[in-house]
Amino acid sequence: MGLFLYNEYMIYLIGVQILFALIILVLLLYVAYVLWTFRRIVPYVPTPYSVINKMIKAAGLKKGEKVIDLGCGTGRIVYQVASQHLGLVIGLEKFPLLLAVAKARYLVSLKRAKVKFVKGDMFSFNLEPFEVVFCFLTSQGMKLLEPSFQKLKPGSRLVSYMFALKDHSNFNQRIIEFGKKDRIFVYTKVN
Repeated sequence: MGLFLYNEYMIYLIGVQILFALIILVLLLYVAYVLWTFRRIVPYVPTPYSVINKMIKAAGLKKGEKVIDLGCGTGRIVYQVASQHLGLVIGLEKFPLLLAVAKARYLVSLKRAKVKFVKGDMFSFNLEPFEVVFCFLTSQGMKLLEPSFQKLKPGSRLVSYMFALKDHSNFNQRIIEFGKKDRIFVYTKVN
């Protein structure tokens, strides 16, 4: 009987070691992927939750508005907005790994919010139907998206963490500063 318990214990230990090794491997692959994204125009950098809540408050979401997060990554902004907003929130992401993580989060989520994830390139995606656009991009990414932002309907809001629009002549601009260098730019389309 003692040998049987010893064998069960060894199998258990091997299982725990394999699980631990898989977790480490997934984390290493994730870190490698994040580092690899820094070669792109818009790298993957998760928006801190404390900032997301400030962005949501700054957006002044209204019932029924169409909301999109550009380059949603793993869905942080999407899920946080959806938990406070009654309408559908769309996450747009180009890269399959991040999109898969965002969708997997939905499967394990206890709160079933109205979210939808779309595989697509933000630089060619039509933003005209949306009243609120969230983003945490780069200066270059913002510049490339300016023509799309200009097509937003009057009253639509663009909420950007850290990066401003160069040409905001058709927008009312509000800047929310907090911390040492943190800024949220809120642009409301005028015409």
